[in-house]
Amino acid sequence: MTTTDCNDYRTCAMFSLPDRWARCEPPSIGVWVALLSTGVQNCPPKTVGLVVDVERPFLKQWRSGMADGPGTWFIWISILFLLFPPEVHGRENQPYYLRSQSPFLHIFGLPAPEGGQITPAGNVESRLELTVANHADRGSSGNEVITLDGESHYADVVLRYGLNDRWALGIDLPFVSHREGVLDNLIEAWHDTFGLPDRDLEGPRNHLSFIYSRNGVDEVSFTEAGSGIGDVRLVSAWQLKEDKGKGRSLALRGVVKLPTGDPDRLLGSGAMDLALSLEVTDAAAFSRRDIDLFGQVGVLVTGRGDVLGDRQQRAVSFASGGLVWPWTRTIDLQMQLSFQDGYFDSRLSELGGYTADLAIGTNFHLRKRGLRVSIGFIEDLIFDATPDFAVFMSIKCE
Repeated sequence: MTTTDCNDYRTCAMFSLPDRWARCEPPSIGVWVALLSTGVQNCPPKTVGLVVDVERPFLKQWRSGMADGPGTWFIWISILFLLFPPEVHGRENQPYYLRSQSPFLHIFGLPAPEGGQITPAGNVESRLELTVANHADRGSSGNEVITLDGESHYADVVLRYGLNDRWALGIDLPFVSHREGVLDNLIEAWHDTFGLPDRDLEGPRNHLSFIYSRNGVDEVSFTEAGSGIGDVRLVSAWQLKEDKGKGRSLALRGVVKLPTGDPDRLLGSGAMDLALSLEVTDAAAFSRRDIDLFGQVGVLVTGRGDVLGDRQQRAVSFASGGLVWPWTRTIDLQMQLSFQDGYFDSRLSELGGYTADLAIGTNFHLRKRGLRVSIGFIEDLIFDATPDFAVFMSIKCE
């Protein structure tokens, strides 16, 4: 490892990269992943580099215990994963670990798709997930009004263990943060470039306002940034069928969501949820093109919580599907569609409407380190029902 001290304000650290690549970027907090397609002197091919730029104000806040963003924790845990990857073995091609990104819907126990395979017997599978969702919407219908303006950051530590060839258990440890939006201008430029619909929210940019009112009374009003532990999820999986020769598998998964998050800060629902899903993976249908398919269908049963509990739907159906195509030996292209039923008895599409979004990403297999790094974006297909735009990053031990 080489470290270059640029000045008193930040430090740039480059791992497995020659000295001449170690240079500082503008002050920020972030992770930079560099994949080299060819070898460089003293630098093997397909190595990973990290640039961590930390501003002095952040260090001051961090030392005083005030730094609270999940992205910050994701950075430090990611560094540990990249420097000291655990000795684990999991499944290579899997769906993206994505759930609903709306602050009013993410509080429920919707299970993320995982595919038709379960974790192999005696093995541990771990992954880190980070999603940043930008909200910019205002809707009204009858006596209901909702305003969604801000950003949500979701970080999850996902652990799975294979008990035997038929059963696997796991736990999802979430960290949630809601704060002022900082991607508003970037997203507007994105929409203008690709001819996508404009924002539905007019007014000041980079503000935080999650408000739902009925009959002129604010029933939910969240205008101050907050973060903390979300609702922990316990997961079990049963391998119904697996044909390793053809690459086809079918699994049944159950999820119990515990009310560990604070519903007053939209970190959880305040109730226990149960979910059951059937998931399939098929690597045979398009085997000539090396395309893997995956799908999921299930139902979520919600407990009556503290966030609009009198308006909740008790059962929510959901489905997802997608494909993975290996572009090169170390790079995959992946696309994923997700659908959900309405969560609330409401005429507002943001609460009671169907949701549909499209995720497109790229997976980098760092085989020497036993890691898969994925980055991508999520775009809403049914406007108003899902966040305006979201980006995600995943680090998974393979």
